[in-house]
Amino acid sequence: FLSVLLATTTTTTTGLLGSRSLPFQRSSLLPSLPSPAAQRHRRRCFEPRSTTTSYLDNLSPKRPYPTPTKPNADGNLSVDATHTLYWAEFGNPDGVPALFLHGGPGAGCFLRHASFFDPDYYRVILFDQRGCGRSTPKGELKDNDTPNLVADCEALRRELGVEQWACVLGGSWGVALALAYAQEHPSSVGAMVLRGVCAMRPQEIDWLFSSRGGAAALNPNGWKTYES
Repeated sequence: FLSVLLATTTTTTTGLLGSRSLPFQRSSLLPSLPSPAAQRHRRRCFEPRSTTTSYLDNLSPKRPYPTPTKPNADGNLSVDATHTLYWAEFGNPDGVPALFLHGGPGAGCFLRHASFFDPDYYRVILFDQRGCGRSTPKGELKDNDTPNLVADCEALRRELGVEQWACVLGGSWGVALALAYAQEHPSSVGAMVLRGVCAMRPQEIDWLFSSRGGAAALNPNGWKTYES
Protein backbone atom coordinates (compact mmCIF):
# COMPACT_ATOMS: atom_id res chain seq x y z
CA PHE A 1 0.00 0.00 0.00
CA LEU A 2 3.00 2.28 -0.03
CA SER A 3 3.46 3.06 -3.68
CA VAL A 4 6.23 5.66 -3.86
CA LEU A 5 9.07 6.33 -1.43
CA LEU A 6 10.99 9.60 -1.76
CA ALA A 7 14.30 9.61 0.10
CA THR A 8 16.78 10.81 -2.52
CA THR A 9 19.58 13.32 -2.39
CA THR A 10 17.84 15.87 -4.62
CA THR A 11 14.33 15.71 -6.07
CA THR A 12 12.97 18.26 -8.55
CA THR A 13 9.21 18.68 -8.63
CA THR A 14 6.80 20.90 -10.51
CA GLY A 15 3.80 21.40 -8.28
CA LEU A 16 1.18 23.76 -7.02
CA LEU A 17 3.74 26.24 -5.68
CA GLY A 18 6.06 26.16 -8.68
CA SER A 19 9.18 24.23 -9.66
CA ARG A 20 11.85 23.73 -7.05
CA SER A 21 14.68 21.38 -6.19
CA LEU A 22 14.09 19.62 -2.87
CA PRO A 23 17.38 19.10 -1.02
CA PHE A 24 16.43 15.91 0.81
CA GLN A 25 19.37 14.18 2.42
CA ARG A 26 19.63 10.51 1.53
CA SER A 27 18.47 8.73 4.63
CA SER A 28 16.13 6.02 5.76
CA LEU A 29 12.68 6.83 7.00
CA LEU A 30 14.06 5.34 10.22
CA PRO A 31 16.76 7.45 11.83
CA SER A 32 19.45 5.49 13.61
CA LEU A 33 18.01 5.08 17.09
CA PRO A 34 19.20 2.21 19.32
CA SER A 35 15.73 1.39 20.63
CA PRO A 36 14.07 -2.05 20.59
CA ALA A 37 11.07 -0.53 18.79
CA ALA A 38 13.30 0.76 15.98
CA GLN A 39 14.98 -2.64 15.65
CA ARG A 40 11.62 -4.45 15.49
CA HIS A 41 10.34 -1.97 12.89
CA ARG A 42 13.43 -2.43 10.71
CA ARG A 43 13.08 -6.21 10.85
CA ARG A 44 9.39 -6.11 9.95
CA CYS A 45 9.59 -3.52 7.19
CA PHE A 46 12.99 -3.75 5.56
CA GLU A 47 14.66 -7.12 6.07
CA PRO A 48 13.89 -9.74 3.39
CA ARG A 49 11.38 -12.38 4.44
CA SER A 50 12.44 -15.00 1.92
CA THR A 51 14.21 -15.36 -1.39
CA THR A 52 10.84 -15.28 -3.20
CA THR A 53 9.44 -12.02 -1.80
CA SER A 54 9.32 -8.96 -4.00
CA TYR A 55 10.96 -5.58 -3.42
CA LEU A 56 7.65 -4.07 -2.32
CA ASP A 57 7.09 -6.92 0.13
CA ASN A 58 10.39 -6.01 1.76
CA LEU A 59 9.61 -2.29 1.70
CA SER A 60 6.45 -2.39 3.81
CA PRO A 61 4.29 -4.69 5.93
CA LYS A 62 1.75 -6.85 4.08
CA ARG A 63 -1.03 -5.21 6.09
CA PRO A 64 -1.42 -2.04 8.16
CA TYR A 65 -0.77 -2.02 11.87
CA PRO A 66 -3.76 -2.42 14.23
CA THR A 67 -6.22 0.48 14.15
CA PRO A 68 -6.12 2.46 17.41
CA THR A 69 -9.33 3.00 19.35
CA LYS A 70 -8.57 6.55 20.50
CA PRO A 71 -5.78 9.15 20.31
CA ASN A 72 -3.17 9.72 23.00
CA ALA A 73 -4.00 13.41 22.81
CA ASP A 74 -5.98 15.74 20.60
CA GLY A 75 -6.78 19.40 20.32
CA ASN A 76 -7.74 22.36 18.20
CA LEU A 77 -5.48 24.94 16.57
CA SER A 78 -6.85 28.28 15.44
CA VAL A 79 -4.98 29.24 12.27
CA ASP A 80 -6.84 32.44 11.33
CA ALA A 81 -10.00 34.38 12.11
CA THR A 82 -12.12 31.78 10.30
CA HIS A 83 -10.54 28.34 10.56
CA THR A 84 -9.73 26.07 13.50
CA LEU A 85 -8.01 22.74 12.84
CA TYR A 86 -8.62 19.51 14.74
CA TRP A 87 -5.53 17.36 15.32
CA ALA A 88 -4.88 14.04 17.07
CA GLU A 89 -1.76 12.16 18.20
CA PHE A 90 -1.30 8.38 18.07
CA GLY A 91 1.50 5.89 18.66
CA ASN A 92 4.53 6.58 20.81
CA PRO A 93 4.40 10.08 22.37
CA ASP A 94 8.21 10.07 22.48
CA GLY A 95 8.61 8.51 19.04
CA VAL A 96 9.79 9.80 15.69
CA PRO A 97 7.32 12.46 14.45
CA ALA A 98 5.23 11.61 11.39
CA LEU A 99 2.48 13.60 9.69
CA PHE A 100 -0.43 12.09 7.73
CA LEU A 101 -2.15 14.18 5.04
CA HIS A 102 -5.59 12.97 4.00
CA GLY A 103 -7.10 13.05 0.54
CA GLY A 104 -10.16 14.60 -1.00
CA PRO A 105 -9.79 17.44 -0.86
CA GLY A 106 -12.35 17.27 1.90
CA ALA A 107 -12.16 13.67 3.07
CA GLY A 108 -10.90 14.19 6.62
CA CYS A 109 -8.94 11.76 8.80
CA PHE A 110 -10.05 8.49 10.37
CA LEU A 111 -8.55 6.27 13.07
CA ARG A 112 -7.44 3.73 10.47
CA HIS A 113 -5.06 6.27 8.96
CA ALA A 114 -2.83 5.93 12.02
CA SER A 115 -2.37 2.24 11.22
CA PHE A 116 0.03 3.04 8.37
CA PHE A 117 2.67 3.64 11.05
CA ASP A 118 4.40 1.42 13.60
CA PRO A 119 2.83 2.66 16.87
CA ASP A 120 5.90 1.64 18.89
CA TYR A 121 8.21 3.76 16.75
CA TYR A 122 6.29 6.77 15.46
CA ARG A 123 4.56 9.72 17.08
CA VAL A 124 1.76 9.95 14.51
CA ILE A 125 -0.09 13.22 13.91
CA LEU A 126 -3.36 13.30 11.97
CA PHE A 127 -5.30 16.48 11.30
CA ASP A 128 -8.43 17.46 9.44
CA GLN A 129 -7.65 20.07 6.82
CA ARG A 130 -9.63 23.31 6.58
CA GLY A 131 -13.36 22.70 6.31
CA CYS A 132 -12.98 18.92 6.81
CA GLY A 133 -13.92 16.42 9.49
CA ARG A 134 -13.84 17.97 12.96
CA SER A 135 -12.14 21.16 11.82
CA THR A 136 -14.42 24.17 11.88
CA PRO A 137 -16.34 25.67 10.23
CA LYS A 138 -17.12 22.48 8.32
CA GLY A 139 -17.33 22.92 4.56
CA GLU A 140 -15.98 26.48 4.69
CA LEU A 141 -14.24 27.51 1.44
CA LYS A 142 -13.12 30.99 2.47
CA ASP A 143 -9.29 31.16 2.56
CA ASN A 144 -9.28 27.42 1.87
CA ASP A 145 -6.56 27.00 -0.75
CA THR A 146 -3.21 25.27 -1.19
CA PRO A 147 -0.94 28.02 0.22
CA ASN A 148 -3.08 28.24 3.35
CA LEU A 149 -3.11 24.45 3.78
CA VAL A 150 0.68 24.43 3.44
CA ALA A 151 0.91 27.14 6.10
CA ASP A 152 -1.35 25.03 8.33
CA CYS A 153 1.07 22.08 8.14
CA GLU A 154 3.86 24.34 9.29
CA ALA A 155 1.77 25.97 12.02
CA LEU A 156 0.87 22.53 13.37
CA ARG A 157 4.53 21.50 13.39
CA ARG A 158 5.43 24.53 15.48
CA GLU A 159 2.42 24.13 17.77
CA LEU A 160 3.36 20.53 18.60
CA GLY A 161 7.04 21.28 19.12
CA VAL A 162 8.25 19.16 16.20
CA GLU A 163 11.65 20.18 14.85
CA GLN A 164 11.23 18.17 11.62
CA TRP A 165 8.72 15.61 10.41
CA ALA A 166 10.74 12.42 9.93
CA CYS A 167 8.04 11.25 7.53
CA VAL A 168 5.13 12.94 5.77
CA LEU A 169 2.68 10.41 4.31
CA GLY A 170 0.14 11.66 1.79
CA GLY A 171 -2.50 9.86 -0.24
CA SER A 172 -4.35 11.07 -3.35
CA TRP A 173 -4.90 14.83 -2.80
CA GLY A 174 -2.61 14.41 0.21
CA VAL A 175 0.22 13.71 -2.26
CA ALA A 176 -0.24 17.12 -3.89
CA LEU A 177 -0.33 18.80 -0.49
CA ALA A 178 2.75 16.91 0.73
CA LEU A 179 4.72 17.96 -2.35
CA ALA A 180 3.60 21.59 -2.00
CA TYR A 181 4.55 21.57 1.70
CA ALA A 182 7.99 20.10 0.99
CA GLN A 183 8.58 22.65 -1.76
CA GLU A 184 7.75 25.56 0.53
CA HIS A 185 9.39 24.20 3.71
CA PRO A 186 12.05 21.65 2.70
CA SER A 187 13.82 21.78 6.06
CA SER A 188 10.61 20.70 7.81
CA VAL A 189 10.31 17.42 5.88
CA GLY A 190 12.81 14.60 6.38
CA ALA A 191 11.18 12.14 3.95
CA MET A 192 7.88 11.48 2.21
CA VAL A 193 5.80 8.41 1.46
CA LEU A 194 3.31 9.04 -1.35
CA ARG A 195 0.48 6.59 -2.09
CA GLY A 196 -2.33 6.77 -4.64
CA VAL A 197 -0.31 9.48 -6.35
CA CYS A 198 -2.29 12.47 -7.63
CA ALA A 199 -0.49 15.76 -8.26
CA MET A 200 -3.72 17.59 -9.29
CA ARG A 201 -2.37 18.27 -12.76
CA PRO A 202 -4.91 19.33 -15.43
CA GLN A 203 -4.90 15.88 -17.03
CA GLU A 204 -5.68 14.25 -13.68
CA ILE A 205 -8.52 16.67 -12.96
CA ASP A 206 -9.90 16.07 -16.47
CA TRP A 207 -9.73 12.30 -15.90
CA LEU A 208 -11.84 12.65 -12.78
CA PHE A 209 -14.29 15.42 -13.66
CA SER A 210 -14.46 15.76 -17.45
CA SER A 211 -17.19 14.08 -19.50
CA ARG A 212 -14.35 12.80 -21.71
CA GLY A 213 -12.39 11.44 -18.73
CA GLY A 214 -11.73 7.96 -17.44
CA ALA A 215 -14.23 8.14 -14.58
CA ALA A 216 -17.07 8.85 -17.02
CA ALA A 217 -15.97 6.00 -19.29
CA LEU A 218 -15.69 3.49 -16.42
CA ASN A 219 -19.09 4.26 -14.93
CA PRO A 220 -21.32 6.07 -17.44
CA ASN A 221 -24.48 5.67 -15.38
CA GLY A 222 -22.82 7.08 -12.29
CA TRP A 223 -21.43 9.91 -14.38
CA LYS A 224 -24.91 10.83 -15.65
CA THR A 225 -26.09 11.01 -12.03
CA TYR A 226 -23.09 13.18 -11.13
CA GLU A 227 -23.73 15.57 -14.05
CA SER A 228 -27.38 15.95 -13.16
